[in-house]
Amino acid sequence: MKTLFDTASTLKKVRSAFKALRKEGINAMMNYGCCQECALTSAPFMSSTVYFHQEDAKNFPGSGVLFIRFISGDGNKNSTRALGDQVQCILEMHGLVVEWSRRPDQPIMVLA
Repeated sequence: MKTLFDTASTLKKVRSAFKALRKEGINAMMNYGCCQECALTSAPFMSSTVYFHQEDAKNFPGSGVLFIRFISGDGNKNSTRALGDQVQCILEMHGLVVEWSRRPDQPIMVLA
């Protein structure tokens, strides 16, 4: 697929943000699983996890949107929303443009 957006520099920033998330004790993984179902079934139990899967990465060059997904360790909606807030903040601190509804069941969108 032809790249319509500058996804290389965006992915570099995402990589840096994920490194910062790992320093905060959060599992942050790029290309984690082939799809959403595989990623969810293999997520570490009782651990906060932030990721995008291979289908997300494959669609990113054409759409210009990378979906960052997250799961809190306890599954509580309030702690999941807090994790989303933390992820959004770190992504923005690394120079990324993001959109998120602040709904814990919705991914954060990184825009190329």
